[in-house]
Amino acid sequence: MYNINSKEHLGNKIEKKEKSDKKPKNKYKIFFIISLILVSFLAIGWISQIVVYYQLKGEYNQARNQITELEEQVKDLETILDNIDESTDIGLHFMQNIIFDTNYGTEGWNYWIQVPFENYFYFRLYQDHTVQRSSYTTLANSIENFCNASSVYFMAQTVIEVCSDKNDDEEICNAILNLVQDKGNFTPCIHYISEEDDMPKYPIETICEGGGDCEDKSILFVSLLESVGYDTILIIIPGHCFAGVYLAETPTWGDGWYVEYNGKEYYTCETTMEGWRVGDLPSSSQGQEIYVSEVVC
Repeated sequence: MYNINSKEHLGNKIEKKEKSDKKPKNKYKIFFIISLILVSFLAIGWISQIVVYYQLKGEYNQARNQITELEEQVKDLETILDNIDESTDIGLHFMQNIIFDTNYGTEGWNYWIQVPFENYFYFRLYQDHTVQRSSYTTLANSIENFCNASSVYFMAQTVIEVCSDKNDDEEICNAILNLVQDKGNFTPCIHYISEEDDMPKYPIETICEGGGDCEDKSILFVSLLESVGYDTILIIIPGHCFAGVYLAETPTWGDGWYVEYNGKEYYTCETTMEGWRVGDLPSSSQGQEIYVSEVVC
């Protein structure tokens, strides 16, 4: 048996073997975990932004395509408008019923007017509706631009055909005047409609819409007379508009009111309500300062 303390068996040197330090470094682990969490949050944010970006990009492209389609539709409509004129016929019509008298109120007529839809569309959407209203003078100079004889010639001729005396200028003018006058809410006619915007209408518009204000009805009246060769004017006073027609002889059925213009006597024509004849003038219009618009159409 050997002695444990014997150097012979233990060697010349006794050494203590050091143990390796295997203790984990916690502070590095915590840093790593926090960094990983931060990177994860950033990655999630970036991914979310990328998803939103592509969603918005898709919506933008869809909206852009819709805008392109609308622009093409607008171009198509503009092309249609450019090709429309008063003679175009697409087969649709406005029907308007108007009751009027001839032979100084002794004969009544029921008139059905058929107006092609494109005629109304042409004037309503394609023609200029602006008018200068800085003064009564500028209004008088611009309102006559709304008169259009060719569009209502068929209507004036129809009235003349049923007049008892086709050579009686006074009867013809009174019949056409009665045609445009309001005859009450329950009677088919061109009604008087007070309009706040006070923008003049073209004759076809007044016919198809079944009414208008004093300007609109006066414009329609002078256009009808001009279409069959009569010389007319528009007469403007503060807050009102009526018409005048040149007749070689003084009217026998009216009161004889007239406006002298360029050496001619134009007899007054009140277009708003039934009962007024050529040469009559409501008391509210008498004694007013007038502005004359010469009609050439």
